[in-house]
Amino acid sequence: MNLSADYFRIAREEEKSDQPEAALLHYISSLLSGLCSGELSYQATEKIRRLQKRLLLSDEQLLSYVHSYGVFSDSDCRKLLCFSIAGDLVGIKDILASRASS
Repeated sequence: MNLSADYFRIAREEEKSDQPEAALLHYISSLLSGLCSGELSYQATEKIRRLQKRLLLSDEQLLSYVHSYGVFSDSDCRKLLCFSIAGDLVGIKDILASRASS
């Protein structure tokens, strides 16, 4: 079962139904689910950024949508999103490595 792909599919359906807030939450879940599996979804990251702009959310407002997921704390998830948006693969790998060793 690939939760990341499932969340992404649901997010696309929400977008098509003109539900951008719900789509945003599902894209965030898709990104974090993928990262739990060691995969980075550039597609999900781009969709998150696009919806952030569409909804006129500041970075701080966007991060308020992000909460713990799997082995990641709220703080980890927020950092992972920021690193994903910035393309900071080293930052992502550091968090993934720290969680794998815990």
